[in-house]
Amino acid sequence: MTKKGQNNKEVKKEKLVKIGSLWNRVMDEGKKYKGGRLDLGPLGRVSVALFREEEKESDKHPDFVLYCEKKQIGAFWLKKNKNKKRSFLSGNILGIPVNIFAVNGKKSENGADYVIVRFADSPKEQETTAESADNEF
Repeated sequence: MTKKGQNNKEVKKEKLVKIGSLWNRVMDEGKKYKGGRLDLGPLGRVSVALFREEEKESDKHPDFVLYCEKKQIGAFWLKKNKNKKRSFLSGNILGIPVNIFAVNGKKSENGADYVIVRFADSPKEQETTAESADNEF
């Protein structure tokens, strides 16, 4: 049940908690990836890198993999939202379900290109909303 005057999109955003940010990057040899920071709660913030899986053998294999300190900690599949107009990544980090969305309307030139979100566990966490997630991945 939604609050009066609140649409389903707003309710869904309320249930998301931002846990990281990614920026478009290019390695010295020209390979593109997304690099950024991930908040692991009491373990602190860590640097991560998201790479497209170039040798995908089947639909069951992920489209992207997330690394921290050269160890794979996440796997993601490219998905389309229900109206098939926007794409995003859906997967997990260390077994926790998360999504990665492109940021719509960066607030500054240095602002993140993507936001990593998970579903809130508690009502307090639900007070924090995710950044806009309306751009193509």
